[in-house]
Amino acid sequence: MKTVLVKEELEFLDEEMRRLFLSYFHKNLEDSIKDWSGKGRFKNEEPEVHSLDHFVSTNKITLRLPEGIEVPLTFTINWFKGSLLDIEVFADLDKAYWNLLIEFLRKAVSKSFAMLAAQKEEKYFFRVYFRYFGHPLDGAYYIANFRVSPATEEESIFLLGENYMYLDMEVEGIDHSHAHSRSQVLGNEITAILSVILNTGFYKHEHEQRWVRLSATEHGRFHIGFRDNEPRPESMPPKDRKKAGTFSENPKEYIEYTGEQQTLRLPKAIRKLFRAYYSLPADEQEAFVNASRMYQISLTAGRNSNTVRASYQLAALDALSKPYRENGKNKSAIMALTDKYYLEGQGKKIGELYDSVRSAHFHQGYFDASDISRLEIRPFLGPEWLMQELNYLFHNNVVFIILNKWLYEKIEPEALS
Repeated sequence: MKTVLVKEELEFLDEEMRRLFLSYFHKNLEDSIKDWSGKGRFKNEEPEVHSLDHFVSTNKITLRLPEGIEVPLTFTINWFKGSLLDIEVFADLDKAYWNLLIEFLRKAVSKSFAMLAAQKEEKYFFRVYFRYFGHPLDGAYYIANFRVSPATEEESIFLLGENYMYLDMEVEGIDHSHAHSRSQVLGNEITAILSVILNTGFYKHEHEQRWVRLSATEHGRFHIGFRDNEPRPESMPPKDRKKAGTFSENPKEYIEYTGEQQTLRLPKAIRKLFRAYYSLPADEQEAFVNASRMYQISLTAGRNSNTVRASYQLAALDALSKPYRENGKNKSAIMALTDKYYLEGQGKKIGELYDSVRSAHFHQGYFDASDISRLEIRPFLGPEWLMQELNYLFHNNVVFIILNKWLYEKIEPEALS
């Protein structure tokens, strides 16, 4: 037997509310689900037209009803242009069992809509690992609704030393799955901003195998990973002065940070910076987090390519400039940001790099000579291999300074005192 379980009720809900309904519906069925499998496909009503508008997901689920009966059934969910259209249910049952199933499901649907109206959520704790190249964090830092702390505490002796960081979060959600999804979004947002503040590219663990040299004569292919000897907490760890990280005292000195310290220390104003970020108007908040993501990519994907690193740093300024553009003049807005937050008169230089590096790389496949030429080791070398244009950007930390000074300016005056 088959019936449409939900359709008309969705007509007055926007796309986000329809997705939330599905999360509440799952929450109300979760304890009764014994096992499930799912798949999806795009459905083309016209065989000759390859449209991506109509998506159909099929979930085969075994439900355990209150009467103790286990029922295998199939949910078919139709989406149109990303918006939920309806939910159909099918089960090969006789009429008596079918009626029991439908009554159970309709109660779950009604309860889900009631919970949707109340927007009831619960708080969940998550710990996520992030990797980066650089010194370990100086200690644990509690910032807003999250905590960062070192997972690896050994001092990085080598220039290419990799470290791990814990990111602990308390996130509200409809159920664990919904809250976990939100934690992934929040974690990516936080680490993008921290990449700017600490001038360090944070990235997630990759599930892959690489060749590792174990000694002068031994090597092998191993799964990349980190074994954590610390028990995984189930709630936010309590504050411990012995594990607390110290702060960089002077924000201006921190912005000019040269990397000489042996641990990563957050600036004293770190909480104020995040409060300022969360208090920004929507357009400025979007511009800054997008700029932070581009800067993060410049430090991670661009670690082995000067062209990529420079292009994404210039693209970060492009993202930050969006609320200030007049008549779509991107470069003019970037030059103005440079003159204001870096050094008066230097906007023209950044404008030239915007054309000669960023635009040339993205639109013409340009690569700096340092990425494609061999370094000839011999006496009497000239300056041609010193990537002079890009050195101006990197050695002066131009984009790093602009992004940080921009965010510092957003701190409320009374918060600075």
